[in-house]
Amino acid sequence: MGELWFSMRNAIDKLSVITQQLHQHDHKIICQSGRDTTRFRYLNNVFNHVYVEQIQPYLARIDAHYFKLEPYVTLLENSHPTYTYPIRKTHADFRQATLSHVKYWQGLFERCGVKVSR
Repeated sequence: MGELWFSMRNAIDKLSVITQQLHQHDHKIICQSGRDTTRFRYLNNVFNHVYVEQIQPYLARIDAHYFKLEPYVTLLENSHPTYTYPIRKTHADFRQATLSHVKYWQGLFERCGVKVSR
């Protein structure tokens, strides 16, 4: 359970920083026709070749591992009703960090009129 907690915490930290940086520099991403869209093309490439092919499957595996262990967390909590295991909150934070990151990409692609096919 410790490795799973560490993986979720590490993903939260990295996703939060990356999402913040993407928002901070979003105004530099130009995608209108007739303009220099180099930065958008680079970012689109990163999305397709890094996020979709590597990061998203990794995040999905972490999530799946948590759900395999979740019944045992519940069992432990039932035996100690006044104690909440930190992994439950960490998982909620992990899901929120993942959702925030996904929403950034959705907003960028909507703004740029790009449909994500995967």
